[in-house]
Amino acid sequence: MAYNGGEQNVNRLISANASFTRQRDDARRTRQLAEERLNLVKKDREVEEKKIVSMEEKLKEHLEKMQRTKAEREKLECANGEITKNYNFQHSELTSKKEKHDRADDKR
Repeated sequence: MAYNGGEQNVNRLISANASFTRQRDDARRTRQLAEERLNLVKKDREVEEKKIVSMEEKLKEHLEKMQRTKAEREKLECANGEITKNYNFQHSELTSKKEKHDRADDKR
């Protein structure tokens, strides 16, 4: 009978060992899955950071282009103003000369 009691204890120890082994294996699997998720999140973050850098560069280029366009527009507006002013001056001179010419023709 003493042998039976020792065998039960061995069986209990084997069962406890198997239970601890399962718990350890489950913990390892859980840790591995967590590490895999962490690595995926890190990779996703790297991709998103690269997208952000790319978008920031494009925004900077766009803003620079917009400023160049604004400067060009201002130059064109200034040139247009000068052309309009010159046109008006020449038109008034031409009109004045025409009127003088018409008056001279009327006197003849």
